[in-house]
Amino acid sequence: MRRRDFTKLALAGAVGTVAVPAVLRAQAAQFNWKMTSFYGPNAAFYSTGPGSAKDLISRIEAMSGGRIKIQFYGAGELIPAAEGFDAVSSGTVEMNYANSYF
Repeated sequence: MRRRDFTKLALAGAVGTVAVPAVLRAQAAQFNWKMTSFYGPNAAFYSTGPGSAKDLISRIEAMSGGRIKIQFYGAGELIPAAEGFDAVSSGTVEMNYANSYF
């Protein structure tokens, strides 16, 4: 084996060894997010039922193996209905469920 090839292989192995603990920590992390909605907490189709915000939340929790927990807030429960995009921009909440034309 040539010296340069050996050096590249050794360097790649060292980088991989250093990165493994970071990946394991990221997989073990828990996230608690807040989602607001333009619609009321029991609005059919938008807040409850198939394709709704609560359905999306349950799918995200299932796909993440329970590592991502999302608390749903309907319109007016945490912020006024039309201020969801501003709340996400300012970091008050992590997610907003609304139509883009609002």
